[in-house]
Amino acid sequence: MEKVQVFTDGSAIEGKVGAAAILLREGRPIRTLHFHLGSEGKHTVHKAELVGILLGLHLISTEKKGSTTFALGSDNQVGIKVFQSNF
Repeated sequence: MEKVQVFTDGSAIEGKVGAAAILLREGRPIRTLHFHLGSEGKHTVHKAELVGILLGLHLISTEKKGSTTFALGSDNQVGIKVFQSNF
């Protein structure tokens, strides 16, 4: 189990699209980021899922360099496959 765990998500509720990320580290306060993309007419949940991953990566980047390993959790299959590709 990694010392730093980050979970991300994107969703649409009541016509609004947004994303969030949470960073958990034992013995430290929970850290969160969220971002409102806009209306469902202009944005998709898929885009919000990818923004959530970016928010999670930003949270990780603010941790001390080389201090520990981390796990990034996302329920977005396309986003996960991007990290496995060689583009």
